[in-house]
Amino acid sequence: MRSAFRSAILLAVLIALIATYRKLKVEEQQARAGKADAPAATLADRIRTLPEPPSTWRLLETAPDEMNLDDLPDVRDAVMELLESAQTRVTFESYFLKKSLGRPARWLLDAPGRGIHVLGVVHPNPMSDAPFLDELRAAGAQIIERDFAPLGGNPGDGYIHAKFIIADGARGYLGSANLGAAAMTANREMGLYFEDASIAQTLELMAGFDAGQISKGLSADIHTAVLLQGAADGFAVEGLPRCEEGIAALCDLAEREIDIMMFTFSHQFGHYAAIASPVRAAIRRGVKVRLIHESSTMRELQGVAPTLKDMRQWGVEIRLADLSTLGGRPKGQYHAKAMRVDDEYVMIGSNNWTDAGSHENRETALIVRSRHMTGQFIKRFSADWRATHVIKPYVH
Repeated sequence: MRSAFRSAILLAVLIALIATYRKLKVEEQQARAGKADAPAATLADRIRTLPEPPSTWRLLETAPDEMNLDDLPDVRDAVMELLESAQTRVTFESYFLKKSLGRPARWLLDAPGRGIHVLGVVHPNPMSDAPFLDELRAAGAQIIERDFAPLGGNPGDGYIHAKFIIADGARGYLGSANLGAAAMTANREMGLYFEDASIAQTLELMAGFDAGQISKGLSADIHTAVLLQGAADGFAVEGLPRCEEGIAALCDLAEREIDIMMFTFSHQFGHYAAIASPVRAAIRRGVKVRLIHESSTMRELQGVAPTLKDMRQWGVEIRLADLSTLGGRPKGQYHAKAMRVDDEYVMIGSNNWTDAGSHENRETALIVRSRHMTGQFIKRFSADWRATHVIKPYVH
């Protein structure tokens, strides 16, 4: 009797499981059918519906003393706070790494001895402090020098050019500042501190992929912001839009104003129209566009001067920044790569507006929808715009 009763119970459970499975399969098929019928959401749609980021997120800056408004956290202070919060692991990428970074450099050197795993990926770069990289390795940190140049479309392109630091797969810094003294004291840099495990873990996977430790980069399901990438095709992380796609989407969303901080914008690349066309389209709709651009790259890099001339003809208001005239050491540059659209959206990242910045280098950027951060950005940009002793109207 007991055996028969147990058999009956098991049969009933099995029937219930089969029924549940069939129900779930039907619901899955219905959901897929619904998705197939619905129009695909665009990147602009994603950006438009982003939530306000948590209050723990912060807009960061580096600025020379003469240009610092003292109302935003410094990149160096935020990086130090981030490192000191780490309990198990720190992962970072940077174009270069120098011991002149100061306290963060000393922290990285001591961390392996405290049981904290350190993985860093940098470009094999004469700007790095090679003896310091060896010191870090001797202390137990994994420091990988990775050259993407063979994958780039132009000789010398294909750098590890992303700038991010992740602590414990939960929070991080992302921006334009490399890990050296000028980026923390003398340059104009912009960055973001964020607390979001999906972004942090996607960037950890990216670093593991770039370091050759995992075979494929996959993005997590990110809802608080839009994470963008630049990369050669063979190193693109699955599921992440390219930087130029984010720029184009923001231009499409613009209704009134676009402000841009940029180190290099050059038409010397095959994908120039992917950025230039949306900017021109925004201007034709009556959007006011202002650009502050580093002056030295206009003189030193091919394609920058003609691009700025084009933009001026389209109606973009342009000013050139020369921070090297300030008295500090080291000499600074206007190194930010950032834009804001209306009073809604901010994009902060490592990518210049070049071919390498979207299709050859490893780059990262974040788009957030935040009235608070756009207000801070407007205040910062407007102060720079008025700093006529170092930022002057472009005349051609």
